[in-house]
Amino acid sequence: MLPLIGTLSATITAIAEVSIHGDLYADAELEPQPAPGQLRLAGSRTRVRIPLHACESGRFPAANDRVEIELLMGQVTRIRVL
Repeated sequence: MLPLIGTLSATITAIAEVSIHGDLYADAELEPQPAPGQLRLAGSRTRVRIPLHACESGRFPAANDRVEIELLMGQVTRIRVL
């Protein structure tokens, strides 16, 4: 489950670009990375929709990229590839 507000480190396991009324998004499946000292839970993958304007590099990340995601009210506001 995604945090409502905060930063999340994750690995993208799958990603697909979509267009909604001409705006570009990517539907991504993530495997969150546990914080230091926390256990990784099996099956902890989650999905998120990423708007292109939130991508720091100006392009969507690719599968197997490690990313840092900033969230506000459960929505991606910024994503950068690590």
